[in-house]
Amino acid sequence: AFPKTGTTFLKDYLNRTNEIHLHKSELCMKRDPIDVADFVRKYHALHLAYEQPRHPKTVRFGIKCPGTFYRTEDVHVYRKYFPRTKFIVGLRHPISWFESFYNYQRYRNVSGLPRDTSQLVGRCDGRHFHVCTDRGRFHAALARLGKTPMREEVELDLLLGRRYEDRQIQQQQQQQQHHQRESDRKRNTTRQHS
Repeated sequence: AFPKTGTTFLKDYLNRTNEIHLHKSELCMKRDPIDVADFVRKYHALHLAYEQPRHPKTVRFGIKCPGTFYRTEDVHVYRKYFPRTKFIVGLRHPISWFESFYNYQRYRNVSGLPRDTSQLVGRCDGRHFHVCTDRGRFHAALARLGKTPMREEVELDLLLGRRYEDRQIQQQQQQQQHHQRESDRKRNTTRQHS
């Protein structure tokens, strides 16, 4: 589900069996219903070729799409059209992942990718082909699966990417507002007693 986490190896390994068929190249469903129709066209022919009975299935079909959980709309497509989909999620240590992803993009000669990786720390800004350390925050992307209620403020802060610095700024603003209200209250009290 994430790039540079062994998805190609896993696809090739699973394709060695007669029980699983994964498309030879990446097949992502980013655009509803265009990509869904493309998927159905490709896989319907395979169902017929494998003489796939309705139940029980003799061959399981799958796709490889690194990045599925980065995009909210992808998860929506699976929920809408393929609600019984099972996901195999590849993870990697974020630093090792960033090194691999950065080197892969350099190998691909992605233009504008800086040699100084400190420019890629934090959120992606669109200039460097989505190469940034934030993409290694797998927990935030996985939160889209809804496996946790996400009602508590602390959980939302962690999962939705609210930065520590953002919380500090917010706390400072809240303290300033509190001091301002206290100051206003004291002034009003003083006026009332005058």
